[in-house]
Amino acid sequence: MNYLRLNSIFLIFRKLVNKILILTLISIIIIAIVLLFITSSTNVTLTTEDDLSTSTNVTLTTEDDLSTYMREFVIHLHYPQIVEFGQCSVVARNIHKMLSQESFVQSDAFASELNFDQSTSTIIVPCEYVLNNTISQLALRYVVEDSPLHPGHYEYQITPFDIKDPRGFIYHTDEEIKNYKFVEDKSSVIVIEPIFTASAYQSGIYEAWEGRCDESCLNVPICFDCLLIPDAAFGQSITAVNVFKQLEYPIISDYDFGMNPEIIFEYDTVIMLHNEYVTREMFDAITSHPHTLYLYPNALYQEIKFNSTNVWMASTSLDREDTFFNWEYDNTHPYEFDRDCIDWVFRDIENGAQLLCYPELRITYDLDLLKYIHDFVH
Repeated sequence: MNYLRLNSIFLIFRKLVNKILILTLISIIIIAIVLLFITSSTNVTLTTEDDLSTSTNVTLTTEDDLSTYMREFVIHLHYPQIVEFGQCSVVARNIHKMLSQESFVQSDAFASELNFDQSTSTIIVPCEYVLNNTISQLALRYVVEDSPLHPGHYEYQITPFDIKDPRGFIYHTDEEIKNYKFVEDKSSVIVIEPIFTASAYQSGIYEAWEGRCDESCLNVPICFDCLLIPDAAFGQSITAVNVFKQLEYPIISDYDFGMNPEIIFEYDTVIMLHNEYVTREMFDAITSHPHTLYLYPNALYQEIKFNSTNVWMASTSLDREDTFFNWEYDNTHPYEFDRDCIDWVFRDIENGAQLLCYPELRITYDLDLLKYIHDFVH
């Protein structure tokens, strides 16, 4: 009798447990469906692990076009060091430009997520992403706050950087730019290619200012052919150089200009690119020329000296401000960090005009910008 009673109780208990398990399973399924719906409604998914700097595609659950509200930014990561198990510190030299975008409303959260140290320009990321790479890249995509979908959402991806030779890229067809090519009979012009800026960007100068090297790093080799180094190519305004070559504009390096500053007075117009580092003699010549187009912000920013092999800061002080020109028309902040150049505008100054945004990408597709340059020169 006791055995039958126990067996009956056991059967009742087993049925109860089965019901609980079934209800639990149903609950888990419902929660998973809800989470899947939420995720698919808010996540913007990076399409591939390729270089995102030229891609604007995102995978969404709707057919709505986010291209108007999407922004992209790619920086390079250097010098990985293990700081704890599975975590590496890497130098993200240009991350401050990424974080300073006014439209990136989640920049503080992003910086916190990466443990950004402003004093050293370093972030902390999983070592598996960076430890075996000479250079890695961090690609960020975010949606601006006034977007009807996913406002403020951001995602990022860290991948090895595939170094490609950026020289000679063609961005425009000959038919598109035929009316904007340089016409030699109408005017004379010279474009100044920033070799010195490229040298500073690929070397230890910034490591000195960021406290990772002493004043010896303020003297570096001139990088006459360092375009395969991403930061150097960026500093050298490589996309603009490629465009001007296709437009058949004459180009000289700032090294050649520095060897003979008076040479620019042989030309009706001078076009400056990202010529951030110049000598005092170069500064005086440029600011005295009557018709100069400053196509990039941050030009004429710091004083340097150079010889046939090396370039160095005019002061051995590790305080960067000691070499600032403090030019009255300096337009570095905030315009150097406006990489979209959506509503670009030129500002008239005493000896020419300045573009108030950074056109490294814009110049590769905006024919109106090429028209402005052509009209300024001719």
